[in-house]
Amino acid sequence: MKSVGRFFPSSKTCSGCGEICHDLTLKMRSWQCQACGVMHDRDINAAKNILRYAETVLTTI
Repeated sequence: MKSVGRFFPSSKTCSGCGEICHDLTLKMRSWQCQACGVMHDRDINAAKNILRYAETVLTTI
């Protein structure tokens, strides 16, 4: 069984364009992508990235 790694940057990766926000701290609950301008809620964005990862892994099995 495959899983998302502990250090997978699910919160820091823009679910719109894939850019990683290296400056995101745990206190920041929302952030705007500097590359594409999309505004993210940290938890919802992480969920989108984890879902995308799962769909990719499950379709390649």
